[in-house]
Amino acid sequence: MNFEKYEITLEEAMKKAYENRPDLKSIVSQRLAAEGSIDLAKTGYYPVLNGNAGYTWSGEEFPLTTDGM
Repeated sequence: MNFEKYEITLEEAMKKAYENRPDLKSIVSQRLAAEGSIDLAKTGYYPVLNGNAGYTWSGEEFPLTTDGM
């Protein structure tokens, strides 16, 4: 058997190794999902402000008019 020397830096080798590990990809995906769940759970602690307004009028003349107009 003939072997050829393969020139690669440690950083490149580590990057390639991590890219080809499905178990690590799964763990990263699980972590991102857990962080999203935490963010979603935090929103339940924030106060909620709701508002509603209405106006009714009845009569023959609008109440804001003056006699001189």
